Amino acid sequence: MVKFMTQESATKTQHAAPHQGLAKAYILDGKGGGRSVSSWEGIAAWEPSQGALWVHLDYKNPHARQWLFQESGLDEVTCLSMTAEETRPRCVIKDNSIMVFLRGINQNPGQDPEEMVSLRIWVNHQRIITTYHRPVLSVNDICNDIDFHMGPVDPTDFFIQINNRLSDRIGVVINDIEAEMDRLEDEMVEAEGHKIRWSLAEVRRDAIMIRRYLAPQREMLYRLHIDGAKWFDVNEMTHLTENIDRTLRYIEDLDLVRDRAVVAQEELSNRLSEQINNKMLVLAAFAAVFLPLTFVTGLLGMNVGGIPFSNAVHGFWVMCTVLGVLGVLTVVLLRLRKWV
Repeated sequence: MVKFMTQESATKTQHAAPHQGLAKAYILDGKGGGRSVSSWEGIAAWEPSQGALWVHLDYKNPHARQWLFQESGLDEVTCLSMTAEETRPRCVIKDNSIMVFLRGINQNPGQDPEEMVSLRIWVNHQRIITTYHRPVLSVNDICNDIDFHMGPVDPTDFFIQINNRLSDRIGVVINDIEAEMDRLEDEMVEAEGHKIRWSLAEVRRDAIMIRRYLAPQREMLYRLHIDGAKWFDVNEMTHLTENIDRTLRYIEDLDLVRDRAVVAQEELSNRLSEQINNKMLVLAAFAAVFLPLTFVTGLLGMNVGGIPFSNAVHGFWVMCTVLGVLGVLTVVLLRLRKWV
């Protein structure tokens, strides 16, 4: 798998903390744009009448954790969930809020894409709170959209857009995995087995690791589609349905890649076994040819009286002729039996 090494500037965007752990914050204007907030004081001064507030935090930062637990207004269980070390895609719907955990492709420098990053999202009708530790480049996409007045207009639209961004990047990586699988299948005819074998194992591992998170992510989106109908309008429900279908297609593509890798590995193993068997057959044929010859020469090499041709002048050449004829007869017999 090719690692992403050209995302340094985008990674620095999220790692930079403008004001003591505040990674990003915007007040949405309801028209696709928004005003950036760069301090905790600005967040404290926010009023719902100004527009929906989005706060993006690195949950490992102590200042961010302090604000989340003490000033965000979220209950302790929600805060603990938003800062948990390990998460899997899931959805918790309450009367006035939705908490969703999503997974996205890891496009940070020097890391494998299949090591998927986690984005935790809490939304109600007025606020959006997202937490991360490893940077999620799809968040930068949303920030750029807001700067160009093409971003989300409300909290539920934010969820739809960030989910679409994450899915787009997942699709690119899955296409790369499929292209790599196609290349390996084409090279199986010419390449050496031990070189292809490791590449097939890596493709299979990548597919399994990504699918590990996509399967529960699809179930989470499906539950959100069923239980969260009052939160989304018709257009947003259409996007959510499309994303569910797209995630299902990704899972099917990964299953197909995994099965193709298994079949290719089995074919490669069969081919290697056949090559070994052919080589062993050649060795067995040589052994069968020389077995009677070795028996005769061993018999004549005994230091006992009465050995034929021991005193004959042409005894050596006579025995060479006899051994040659015996070798030819052995080869003819093996060919007649179709053993070689």
